[in-house]
Amino acid sequence: MACTLGFGAIVFTQRAVFFAPIGEAKIAENKTGAAMALGSFIGYAPAMFCFSLYGYILDLNPGIIGYKIVFGIMACFAFCGAVVSVMLVKRISQRKKEMLAAEA
Repeated sequence: MACTLGFGAIVFTQRAVFFAPIGEAKIAENKTGAAMALGSFIGYAPAMFCFSLYGYILDLNPGIIGYKIVFGIMACFAFCGAVVSVMLVKRISQRKKEMLAAEA
């Protein structure tokens, strides 16, 4: 029971990390819901198709080759996620600099 409560606490504390980029990106309040929905769709979309895709790849390419392809695809998704994260961080820092320059 303690593990379940601990896991639940961790999951719900991570929501701040989930919502923070929306606030930092200065997305209008009336568009926040749409932005969260789009982000959730993009974030969870691989779970919709990856099992079928990976199973298909493993069936066509038996052995280690299939697993290399599957993990290569995972690496590509991870790289794309890292690129998007870097772009978001740069955009946020650029907007902060513009706001500071406008205030000065």
